[in-house]
Amino acid sequence: MKEIQAEEILQTMKGQVGEAEVFETETLAWPVSFTFGRLESAKLVQTRGRALRVIRDGQLGFASSGDWSNAEGLTRAALESVDLGGPAPFHFPAPLATSSVQCFDPEVEQVEVSQMIERGHALIDRLLSADPALQVDASLQKSVQSVHLVNSTGLDMSYRRTSFSVSLEVRRTEEGDILSLYEQSASRRLAEVEGIALAERILERLNWAKTIVSIPSGPMPLLCVPKSLILLLLPLQSGLNGRAVFRHISPLEGKEGRQVLDPRLTLVDDPCRDYAISSAPFDDEGLPTSPKALIERGQLKGFLYDLKTAGLAGRTATGNGFRPGYTAPPGIDSGNWRLAPGDSPIYDVLKTLPAVLLVEEVIGLGQGNVEQGEFSNNVGLGFLLRYGENIGRVKNTMISGNAYQLLQERLLALDDRLEWVYGSLEAPAVLVDAVSVTSQG
Repeated sequence: MKEIQAEEILQTMKGQVGEAEVFETETLAWPVSFTFGRLESAKLVQTRGRALRVIRDGQLGFASSGDWSNAEGLTRAALESVDLGGPAPFHFPAPLATSSVQCFDPEVEQVEVSQMIERGHALIDRLLSADPALQVDASLQKSVQSVHLVNSTGLDMSYRRTSFSVSLEVRRTEEGDILSLYEQSASRRLAEVEGIALAERILERLNWAKTIVSIPSGPMPLLCVPKSLILLLLPLQSGLNGRAVFRHISPLEGKEGRQVLDPRLTLVDDPCRDYAISSAPFDDEGLPTSPKALIERGQLKGFLYDLKTAGLAGRTATGNGFRPGYTAPPGIDSGNWRLAPGDSPIYDVLKTLPAVLLVEEVIGLGQGNVEQGEFSNNVGLGFLLRYGENIGRVKNTMISGNAYQLLQERLLALDDRLEWVYGSLEAPAVLVDAVSVTSQG
């Protein structure tokens, strides 16, 4: 059957609704996976789909479909959803100038699956050469995606983006102990994705973890490396979300311009960083993206909004309306986050402390009353430091606390070095005091 173009759908909607918007994506992905050190699969995955949003009499309708030839079914579903879609206190935006962020790397598009397989084997060989008893899983993936957005106000925008990722998971099983380590690197630019460096970090941690030590229960300084910093940033992601403010569940509500965190902390939402995973020239509603200071020297500067929540709250949308895929309407999401570094090496503080719990991984992220800043997690991978030196790995340990309190009242130090993790977070290691530690031995 003939494929119907997005512009034809908008034309069909004229006279039936006040406003309409079509969002389209096409993705080609090549995942390569290894299990227990052996190639398990290497295939092409192709997905394409479109979503239609309509505004009729102040109400919002939404529908999506992977069938580009069945425009009639898509429009009918969108119209039928209007009565259940809730209010639409906004208009679809007119065309605006967008940022010039780089999201496409031709080297990602050109890399062959055979090269990805070869790269995977090299990583696995490096790990097994150090310890043949290790159980190693690996995955590599490249993707090429196009995004197209049109609406009834005349907006017609598109761009292409690439991504490449490498992840390694290693398990070491010994009598009475199972150790699992994970490392990952992702970027929209092939040259920025780590490979051997991931394997070397795992081998270093395996060496650190050979000695198991006990840790006393009670309050203790906690060192979060950038990889585990999400433990403290997750409540901020929730609290800085404009929807949480509108629903009156953000502890930051009404505190704009006030000191809410330690004055050493500055946090920027930046969806315009070249080749970062959460970068885009415009959000999935057509608004230009831009860097935004959310916390500046501890002061709250603002929140993130999409069009709908901004309309409901009487605020201005910030260009943070993103979709997890074409099957869902846009919602508030952050871009890339950057936490400013400190002025001196964090080791200067660590070497003065008799006991510090270094956490690299936690289990059950998001447990506790996250909206209010609380966390309670088992430590997946942690080490006891004495005067800055690793003593050994801790087991059967839980940590709990309140991120807002720790980042406002108990910040000990920020490292002066930044690390890029998860493809969308640039941050230093963070040392906070008096985190509750519960150990079973």
